[in-house]
Order: sequence, then C-alpha cells, then structure tokens
Amino acid sequence: MSVDLDIMYQNLEKFENHKGFGVLTKIFIPRGTIVLLFKGPIYDKDSCPDFGQAIQVDVDKWMGSSGGLDDLVNHSCNPNLGILQAGDSHYLVAIKNIEVNEELTWDYSTSMVNEPWDLENCKCGSHDCRRTIQDIFSL
Repeated sequence: MSVDLDIMYQNLEKFENHKGFGVLTKIFIPRGTIVLLFKGPIYDKDSCPDFGQAIQVDVDKWMGSSGGLDDLVNHSCNPNLGILQAGDSHYLVAIKNIEVNEELTWDYSTSMVNEPWDLENCKCGSHDCRRTIQDIFSL
C-alpha cells in the first residue's frame, strides 16, 4: 500500500468543470494505493476558522485547508478514494481501481463524527447519490 507521494503528485492534475475545481489522475491507480496526504493546520472546535474548508480528523479536531491538491478532491456518494489514518497523518487511498483521466473523489460524510453539518443538494452525479452530505453515522 505504499507509494512515493512525490511521484503520485506528478501524475495528478487540477481541472475545472461545472462543479468547480477537482483533481484527476494521468495514470492508472490500483486499489489500495495511497494517493494523497491531507495537509493543513489542526484546530479544535472553538478555533476552527471555517468548517466548510476543514475536515474532521478526530472528535474535537479539524484540519484546515492546505492550499494543495488535497483541498480540491471533490465529494462523491460513490467515491474512488477513502480516508486512512496512520498515526497523526490522514491519507486518501484508492478503494477501487482508478482509470486514467478519472476524477478523484471521496465521501465527505466519512470525515464527520457526530457533528450536525449537512450539505443539501449534493451534486456528485453518482447513480446512487444520497442527495445530502452529513455525518455517516446519521445516514
């Protein structure tokens, strides 16, 4: 499951479409491959400046925006990436094979821990779209 992230980053590309910015791969990525490392400052609930630009990484910890490609990976109700925590690091890992020029996506609901945050009108376009993004435990 290990990969040289510098080489992986060289094969990822920022793009723009009707949903805004996203990330696609220029290479085939096999299931189980580490694709991206989430980077960014860690905040507690009282100090997080923008929950809309943060992911929950623990019961009372949020990781803010890094300004990198990890910030641009879009949500999907049928994602091709999942979150892997290893120590204090959080990675996006391929949960299925990802084809060349395929958009990278992960389910934002999987980073929420009993927090009352909803995004109505999901626009992921997945055939099995839930139409909402909310705490995975309340789905």
